Amino acid sequence: MWLYLSFEGYFQMRMATDPDPTDEPRGLSGYTFALAGEPDFDNLLHLQPDEEGVCERRFGYGKNDIGPRVGVTVRQAKWYDDETLRYSEAPEYLDARVSFVKAQLTERNGILIRNDLYAIDPLRVQVRKKRGTLVLDREDFLDPSNPDLPIMQATSEMLERRQPQGLTDNSVEVAKATGLPDASNDSCINNRRIRQRNLEELLKRTRNPVERAALETRISQLNILHRWWELSQGEPIDRRAHQLTLLGYGWSVDINGTVHENKIGADEKTTWPLSFWMGGFDGDALCCYISGYLSIPLMEK
Repeated sequence: MWLYLSFEGYFQMRMATDPDPTDEPRGLSGYTFALAGEPDFDNLLHLQPDEEGVCERRFGYGKNDIGPRVGVTVRQAKWYDDETLRYSEAPEYLDARVSFVKAQLTERNGILIRNDLYAIDPLRVQVRKKRGTLVLDREDFLDPSNPDLPIMQATSEMLERRQPQGLTDNSVEVAKATGLPDASNDSCINNRRIRQRNLEELLKRTRNPVERAALETRISQLNILHRWWELSQGEPIDRRAHQLTLLGYGWSVDINGTVHENKIGADEKTTWPLSFWMGGFDGDALCCYISGYLSIPLMEK
């Protein structure tokens, strides 16, 4: 018997981007910034809005305050009987909250020596029912024989389990998940222009000087939708818009480590397959979409 949990939603990732180093706390030369009134970047993947470090922004005034909101939940839950080869619904796990505890998407940002460090670490997955009860909690080890191995000492083969298998531009799957009309560059650019107009309207109604300074920075960044320094090649789209349909796919991790909570009778002696993709990073919201599956084998009775 297995329990299959399909989850999706937006998570927040407040981190610096190239050419800033990954440990830059505010953002200087890239396209992501910790704005006036906001704390420093923490570089963590926040899948739930009540996690410490989440800093959600406004996207407009009134009905135009529309944008990514943090929250990754189970959208489908099914039991699978591998003897009868039949599925049945598991409604008690619908809307359960999925978290990656203290996870970081570690990358070199052109600064670190090794060039294979684009990986999620640490990776510890929690599932809480809708009312908050923790039902599953398990961590994954890069090297099960050495649970405390730092990521900088991991081999490329160890890191591969925590890395995407590829990237896709203008992903239709991402556009559909995030509500874009299609995956074209024009749709990405139009989305950013709509966001800019909504922020301009919000700015008109904002009196707090700190909030105004933050909004002015966001509005100015949304002017940069083409790579003006490469206009000899036409009008290439800037990453501020391009990332909206960029897909990182193929994360596949057989979670192998310590089980900290197990309220469903999961088999702790075998791995729990976890697969997902990430895409549609919104540099103004510092949010990205994730969609995936967690498969939990149950102990035989």
